Amino acid sequence: SSNVYDRYMTSVVIFGSILAARLVGRVAERVGTRRMRAALLAAASLVLVGYVASFASSLTPPPPVQASTALVGYLEAHHLTLGIGDYWTSSIATVESSEAVQVRPVTTDSANGYLRRYNRQMTSAWYGEGFQFFVYNTALPWQSVDAQSATASFGAPLHVIPVSTYRVLTWGHYLSVPVAL
Repeated sequence: SSNVYDRYMTSVVIFGSILAARLVGRVAERVGTRRMRAALLAAASLVLVGYVASFASSLTPPPPVQASTALVGYLEAHHLTLGIGDYWTSSIATVESSEAVQVRPVTTDSANGYLRRYNRQMTSAWYGEGFQFFVYNTALPWQSVDAQSATASFGAPLHVIPVSTYRVLTWGHYLSVPVAL
């Protein structure tokens, strides 16, 4: 139901088309009558027209609105420039805003379920105190980084704002994430 992995079908379609064309060529050589060759050519042309029409229709729809664009717009409009969140949301929001909004990735501690800094390819200088918000994507859960782990770590939030598939949580105080693991 998702087209996320369609790119892996590219080589299958290309090589399948080549093999199908070779097969059609062999069949065409064996068909003796002119009428059969014309029917085979018509069938192959119909299949080709179907492929071309399918390809053309995939080019015509407008690009989808990115939920991350709406998230960054909301964060910038509300002067929320430093936060924490799940890995994927952190990455896309920081890049999408050209680092005007910096979201640092966190993960959950398996021992207690609290949020802690993400320790892969991140510097400890990014963490500590002063985070204004917590954000996560409900459509793409990641390592239990969600409202439940945020509430366990920081208490009940004052505001939970839905922005597309994202949730932005804010408290009446700055958030801190332990630097040491």
